[in-house]
Amino acid sequence: MMINSTVDIFEVLASGLNITITVLLGSAVLGYGMAFIAGFMRMSRYKIISAPTAVYVEFFRGTSLLVQMFWLYYA
Repeated sequence: MMINSTVDIFEVLASGLNITITVLLGSAVLGYGMAFIAGFMRMSRYKIISAPTAVYVEFFRGTSLLVQMFWLYYA
């Protein structure tokens, strides 16, 4: 009986692992893509492009992750 319940637990964990890896890869691709685009926009010589990007970058670098999560949740 104990072996059966342990196998059942691993089956549930394996299905959760699939979702976790999918979310990890998707968020990594999205994050790298956004960082790549923001980096090039930040290097632009045109102020209309580089100024909003500077605000975006400094906001995310200047505030803690906990503050950002609270702001996104409540706002």
